[in-house]
Amino acid sequence: MDILGFVFLIVLLIMITILNLLFIKNLKNNNKNQIRHKLIFVLISIVLLALVITFYLFIQNAVLIDLMHLDIDDITNGGRVITLLIIILLNSILNIFISRIYLRKINKTNEIELIGKE
Repeated sequence: MDILGFVFLIVLLIMITILNLLFIKNLKNNNKNQIRHKLIFVLISIVLLALVITFYLFIQNAVLIDLMHLDIDDITNGGRVITLLIIILLNSILNIFISRIYLRKINKTNEIELIGKE
């Protein structure tokens, strides 16, 4: 791994950390501060990152290269930066969307429990 690869790895780790901190902040606002929800979201973030990378590689191979005959040269630094930016953008959008759905699900179960206790 060269210096650029190390920087990309650090950027991906920072991105996952920032998204998890935003999720924890929203979790505290909803009075749900359980370690279980935090760990589940960390696992979801890691799995989504792997899925986004797999999806990008599939799209790059199947659509860009085979159908459109376009090729992003991953050997050059410019191609690597473009690839990282696409992966970060897709992963950020998916993580924000999943965190909203997960927080909504947590809040609905809390409301149902409160109604049952009354």
